[in-house]
Amino acid sequence: MKTKQLLFILFAGILVLTGCKKEESTTLKKVQGKWSFVSTVSSGKINGQAYSITVTGGASDYIEFLTNGTFNEVASSVSATGTYSVTDTQVIMSYNGTTTVNTIITLTDTSLILNYVTTSDANNYQGETMTLKK
Repeated sequence: MKTKQLLFILFAGILVLTGCKKEESTTLKKVQGKWSFVSTVSSGKINGQAYSITVTGGASDYIEFLTNGTFNEVASSVSATGTYSVTDTQVIMSYNGTTTVNTIITLTDTSLILNYVTTSDANNYQGETMTLKK
């Protein structure tokens, strides 16, 4: 009797351990794929002088987040490739020796808005907001 109980407990334990598979984050799954650039807004202050520049995405401008942790970006016929990681609130992108921590402002199945800000001081900072769509 005890042998059957022990075997049952061992079998149940194995099922529990092998049946628990960690799921990829929903945020990661939503971010992955090819996104078209709607617009990019660069703004900030240089020596206390405010600026804002909006660039509308062209028909062939995109960023694609691949499932292997890399991304490909084409903007104004210039290509870039790098690596990325995703948390519930950020997309961290690295390329050409620079890492940018982008805050996720909006994320749906068809819309992604990312924002980052770098600050030197109150009179010198810059930021960028990328609006993307699938």
